[in-house]
Amino acid sequence: MHYRYPPSRIFAGVAGTGGAIGWFGLQMDWMYIVGWWPFAIIGGLLLLAGGYWMWDAFAQERHHNAMAKFARVNKWEFSFETPQYRRVFRSYPFDRGMNQRDVACISGTYNGRRCSSFTHEYEIGAGDEKKRTDRWQITLVELDYPLKTVDILPDDTLAKLVKSIGGQDIDFESSDFNKKWRVVARDPKFAHDIVHPRMMERLLRSDAEGMAIRVEGPAVISWRWQRRGPADLARRLGVLTSIAKLIPEFVLREFEYEHRKLEEAARKREENAPDWANTPYALTSGKYTGIGAEDYAEEPANDGEAKPVPRDNEDRAW
Repeated sequence: MHYRYPPSRIFAGVAGTGGAIGWFGLQMDWMYIVGWWPFAIIGGLLLLAGGYWMWDAFAQERHHNAMAKFARVNKWEFSFETPQYRRVFRSYPFDRGMNQRDVACISGTYNGRRCSSFTHEYEIGAGDEKKRTDRWQITLVELDYPLKTVDILPDDTLAKLVKSIGGQDIDFESSDFNKKWRVVARDPKFAHDIVHPRMMERLLRSDAEGMAIRVEGPAVISWRWQRRGPADLARRLGVLTSIAKLIPEFVLREFEYEHRKLEEAARKREENAPDWANTPYALTSGKYTGIGAEDYAEEPANDGEAKPVPRDNEDRAW
């Protein structure tokens, strides 16, 4: 089951309904008519709702403490909440819900790679009314440069869900791999570049079984429903760091080149931005906001000086 009503909503609903019925019943002398047992049931429901709320709060506190202890013992960093990732990733589950937040985040180095693990939360509802809170444990290993998106999923219901929201299911030459894994990507050639024979061999090992894995932007990611503490974090990081190291050098070189081009284009845009766009407190904080963010080519002017000439944006590599 991939949803959960928030404890506060359950407690408020049960307490409000039970309290109203109990008060009305006492006013109408229902106890003399139906006996004491309906009021005992209402009291029991109130106790259960309060107990569930307390249990959820305790579970959250215990999870935070476990992640903070892991960070302290292993000399990692811990933060209660971070805005670092939710604007970077756009695929499932980062494309769901409202009021997204990343909490209980730990970050550090594992097998020579920068890594993080955190709980991604968001609310599901209509308008301002919150229906439920979904939670996913995200574990990631950072890459040097942003890459295109490739999902490598256990061939189960989750894989079918990701396929339904876009992307092509791709077959590979290994029948053993095709039986256990489903690869979904919008660029089949890039998927074949990433999932080469050595990568397939690594994914067929037992420690990778059941993991949902994605290469997206500047990271290799794994995600799983509900909170997960640090007990099996080493296994998850071992798989993800191995995958990051198996990404071919020619792929990294290609995207390094694309990344450098985009950086250079951004630098030229800032250099050619109007003065007001770089003036503190003049509509901005003093940084170029990207307003009128065309790419600029350099073309000699009549007086021999170069002048910026806007041209159409090129397709980005991710």
